[in-house]
Amino acid sequence: MSTPAVLIIDDESSVQSVLEEILNGRGYDIYLAKNGEEGLQKFKEFSPDVVLLDLNMPEMDGFAFLEAVKPSRLDSYEVIVITGNTENRKVVKCYDLGAESILRKPFFAAEVRRVVEHSLERKKMLRESKNPPSEFK
Repeated sequence: MSTPAVLIIDDESSVQSVLEEILNGRGYDIYLAKNGEEGLQKFKEFSPDVVLLDLNMPEMDGFAFLEAVKPSRLDSYEVIVITGNTENRKVVKCYDLGAESILRKPFFAAEVRRVVEHSLERKKMLRESKNPPSEFK
């Protein structure tokens, strides 16, 4: 199996650095983008397994990114939204657009690792359920 890829999309370099540090050394290929537009380019280029996505960014916000990648869904990636916004309607909109999880800022390192690992495990289980081993066919 290939190395899991994680794309971090956040306009704050300090948040990118913290998330990268939290996930470093866990066997992931990590890619960074400073806004939704750059994130969309890297999404198409690297086909990440997990996307950590900020909502409030210049040029293309998190909602526009979710809308742009939704057609390519097919359970090929998981989106974890990271936000300081606690408005219920925005949280619901994230889920409606395909986000798997929401992490609220400020977040804990263990929480980030757990949610990313859970997302990768869920993705693996979905893939295996669509392609069961030959002894189960």
